[in-house]
Amino acid sequence: SMASLPRYKRFTSGMLHVYSMMEYEMDKSDSPALQVWQKHSNILRRSQALHKDLGDVMSANELELISSELPPETNSKLMSDAVRKYVTSIRQAGECDRSDSGGRLLGHLYCRYFADLFGGQMLSKPYGVALGLPNLPRHYEFDFGGISRRKFIETLYHDINQAGIQLNEAQREDVVNEALKAFQHNIDVYTEEPIYVDSVKGSVNLGFGFFTRFFAHRNY
Repeated sequence: SMASLPRYKRFTSGMLHVYSMMEYEMDKSDSPALQVWQKHSNILRRSQALHKDLGDVMSANELELISSELPPETNSKLMSDAVRKYVTSIRQAGECDRSDSGGRLLGHLYCRYFADLFGGQMLSKPYGVALGLPNLPRHYEFDFGGISRRKFIETLYHDINQAGIQLNEAQREDVVNEALKAFQHNIDVYTEEPIYVDSVKGSVNLGFGFFTRFFAHRNY
């Protein structure tokens, strides 16, 4: 089996760095991405859940060390090469958005969170069973506040499109290019620690295909 506790710890630690940088940059954003984030961040935020998941499998000292090197740090020795490149890419997207009022972070938001929304939850139980975890991974679970998963996805997608209306054609192309980068970063991270990698790649693929079909070629 690809699943092992050390792999799970490394992968979950990497995702904590990724999501922490995503949340850090989204919170600082003044681009159209911010309006999407302000509306949905309470549901989308993953760092707290990832921190709790690591608490199930790490000592307090290990967890404290990771917590001390979370974003805005981008040179943590605890990051793998793929995670470091992904985190750096998110930071650069946020910096570029702040410099030219672009919406590149929308590409990162879409690729990462839609992968979880489309298929991440199906990985929770297999992880827990295969690794004998004391709790099922919390970061795959979303509290939609009484609405269905499908309704939330539709609403989030609509709001991303509304943010896209505020961008010109060149800026929308930047968003798509950033989503392509995010897609490749995700594949690189999953390939480093291939736990259920085919299922995860499928989730990312599905979400990204949906994005390019309806966002990139939309007539605003």
